[in-house]
Amino acid sequence: MKRIGVLVMAYGSPETLDDVEPYFTHIRGGRRPSPAQVEALRERYRRIGGRSPLGAITQAQAAGLA
Repeated sequence: MKRIGVLVMAYGSPETLDDVEPYFTHIRGGRRPSPAQVEALRERYRRIGGRSPLGAITQAQAAGLA
C-alpha cells in the first residue's frame, strides 16, 4: 500500500481573550496594536464565544484525514 502524506495547516488564533493582544502583535510583525484595536478584536472574539473555532475545526479535519 502506498502511503500519502498530507500537511494540514492553519495560521492560528488566540486561545483566550488574554491571548488577543500578543496574537495581534505577532500577526502585525511585532508592532503593538492600539488599546482600541485590541478591544475591538477582543469584542469580536467575545461575540463568538471567546475563542475562534479554527483550532477545533482544523484538528477535526486532520483526524478525518487520518
